[in-house]
Amino acid sequence: MTGGTGAMIVVFRSQKRVIFQYIAVVPHHHQGLAYDIEEASESGLYPAFADSFNAARSAGLKVMVTTSHSSPYGVPDGPSLMAAFLADSNIDYISPQLYTSGTEAANDFTESVGVPWSAYKGAKPLFVPSIVDSSMYASAVSYFQTIGITPSGFAQWKQLSSMFSPMVEQTGQGKAKAACNKVKIACESIQVGHCHT
Repeated sequence: MTGGTGAMIVVFRSQKRVIFQYIAVVPHHHQGLAYDIEEASESGLYPAFADSFNAARSAGLKVMVTTSHSSPYGVPDGPSLMAAFLADSNIDYISPQLYTSGTEAANDFTESVGVPWSAYKGAKPLFVPSIVDSSMYASAVSYFQTIGITPSGFAQWKQLSSMFSPMVEQTGQGKAKAACNKVKIACESIQVGHCHT
């Protein structure tokens, strides 16, 4: 699995032990984990993700899954994977990205890999779209309400320098931890800059 920038690659089946060791230490530093799921070279990964989500929840962590638009663009079985995510009670927040580059001036509501936005109706996780900037939240709410989905908050891509600046001085390498502990979802090695609910 890799985020769209290729910054993080995790093969869940072969690295499962590493993932669970990581989950074991995260609660000491964070309130949750976010999984940026965009690309994978194989299908049938849901059971491994499900085990990981369950382990995170058992460790007292919140779980957020963020994907490229309505479904991971580079996963062979993206539609069935999304159906499983939307029905998974161990996922607290589902956060489709309403952008591609992170420089968009408006939300991009493009559907990906044949998963319509209507598939999100009745999802078990709270619907918190990832947007470039908080000023785009009203537009997201308006769009999704017309198809019967009510967002419960949002995750923001854009970095908030005013929030991070004092944290850099106080915590050095722990700046992301300190900043994200101020909100309900901890941002852990993901593309989302800040999480808001």
